[in-house]
Amino acid sequence: MTLQFFKKAAIWLATFVTLAIVIVMIAAVFQSEDFQSHRSTSTIVWAGLLSLAVITGAGVLAYYVRRQNNLFIFTLIMGLTALKLIVLVKFPLSPTSDYFNYHSFAQNLVAGLTWHKMETTGLLGDNMLWPHVINISWFFSVFYSFFFSNIVVGQLVSITLSGVSAFLIYVLVKKILVKPVAVFAALVFQAIPAYWLYSVINAPESFFLVFLLGAVICYYDALYTVNDTFTRNYFFLGLSLLLLFLANMVRPVGIIWVIVIVLFAIFGLSNRRRPFKHLLAMTAIFAVTFSILSAAAVPIYRVFYGVDWAPAAVLQNYSLATGTSVTTGGAYNAQVRNETDTLFNQKHVPLDERYTRITQRMSQITRTNLKAIERTGVTAFLWHKTKNYMDENYGADWLFYNINGKSKASKEFAKNILPFASVYAVIYFGLFLGLTALAIVAQLLLMFKKRALSNRRINLMFYSALALDGFFLSAMLPEVQGRYHIILYLPLVVLLALGAQLFSRTNRKEFTI
Repeated sequence: MTLQFFKKAAIWLATFVTLAIVIVMIAAVFQSEDFQSHRSTSTIVWAGLLSLAVITGAGVLAYYVRRQNNLFIFTLIMGLTALKLIVLVKFPLSPTSDYFNYHSFAQNLVAGLTWHKMETTGLLGDNMLWPHVINISWFFSVFYSFFFSNIVVGQLVSITLSGVSAFLIYVLVKKILVKPVAVFAALVFQAIPAYWLYSVINAPESFFLVFLLGAVICYYDALYTVNDTFTRNYFFLGLSLLLLFLANMVRPVGIIWVIVIVLFAIFGLSNRRRPFKHLLAMTAIFAVTFSILSAAAVPIYRVFYGVDWAPAAVLQNYSLATGTSVTTGGAYNAQVRNETDTLFNQKHVPLDERYTRITQRMSQITRTNLKAIERTGVTAFLWHKTKNYMDENYGADWLFYNINGKSKASKEFAKNILPFASVYAVIYFGLFLGLTALAIVAQLLLMFKKRALSNRRINLMFYSALALDGFFLSAMLPEVQGRYHIILYLPLVVLLALGAQLFSRTNRKEFTI
């Protein structure tokens, strides 16, 4: 009885924190500068009506296709994804910033240049400090080598993977909830305006979401699906590890999910299908193995690419120095970046010594920033940083920045698309968050009633709450950008699906988690 009490207390705490975070997110998302500059009464009304129509339409469509097979659902999702080709054709890209690096390095690889050759000729430049840029470029180069080394191929890969991500959300939710709810969750995710536009460019998050969702699905199959043999269990566990490592190559946040599954294994309510000791042992094996792989990531990259990449401490300290910047609210800081580049470009200094100097300087900047945060107030800084992190206009902005600025298409996008897209993205996501908050409140109220929610239902809410808490709170440490909160869509859409399940006729379906 005492153990159950502590477990339920942990579940309540995690879920209340989630509800508080969602409320903060709702407040922050409406502070977007683009939304504030483009909003008008008529635009907000039309954006609100369109958001309601899309979410309602997703529910209606999910109901009507509930008896269709998985191939039909996949074809439907990919067919809707193909609508992005209109934007691809209408607004040709001329990639800039990180997206230029992903494209150009991938082109160089296909042209026959090795990473070592790019290092010795100086083509890599300060990207030797950021292994994830090279990882992303390598992923794109795989597709370039099969087709053409053209930015359109990168866009088509990103668009296709965005559709695959939506289908994987359907697969994941269908394992734990009823089919119409799974379709609804996938369609609501697919229609998020910011990510819809963002995935039209050569977006690395398209790889990240596919890898992460694949890891979660395989982990579920390894631990919570009754397989005929232990061989299948360990196969799925190994595949989950591989996919999570690949996701970590794009965005190094895999350790947060590992912490989530460890906490879930400890505090989750009892499951008749899997003994507690067995779950804890399998989770521990997974967590320890992934931690070892993460620690060895840079040495693995050095062997795989043949380049003397910077130690992980360089990127970590740079991200902390930027993430604690009061002047930019934890977002990109040109001064910090310039200092990093200056130290790295001291060619007369041995490379390892340059890495050490960068790490030390970034550590000094972080300490200075922390003192500044104490003076200006921690709450004010975190609010500023949260607004930057939750900027839902990343999709329209990055697409606009990657269209040739002097072209007719750029002017047309700025005049006809950007104003409404900036408002619609915020209104849709605000409505999405509001419905999710209501779903959380409904689940919490039902927990008061005996047997209103099964242990499995409570466990799923706890799992999603831990994921949202972990990904959001950990983002308050390093550098933030609006596109970095894409990962939050995954636990949010599951929490929304749990609320939608309450209205399903088959609400009593059991699921194993």
